[in-house]
Amino acid sequence: ACGQCQPGWSGQDCLTSCPLGLGGVPCSGSPCFQGKCDCAEGSCGDTCSQTGDTCNVFACPVGTYGQDCNSQCPTAAGGPL
Repeated sequence: ACGQCQPGWSGQDCLTSCPLGLGGVPCSGSPCFQGKCDCAEGSCGDTCSQTGDTCNVFACPVGTYGQDCNSQCPTAAGGPL
């Protein structure tokens, strides 16, 4: 049968628990899929309980990674791995 799991549960048979966030609410009110929170815009973290500057994530330029994008990606003979 098609349907949604009860709050706090996810997975094909609704047997996978979702992490509790703010106020003991699963994923701090954001959706949960396969036991992982899918945070709403403006929130982040394993339980979607973080907000503000903590969630300002940006992408590093191609070929770099890490804090401040200062690390170079390893390369193979044909280019980046």
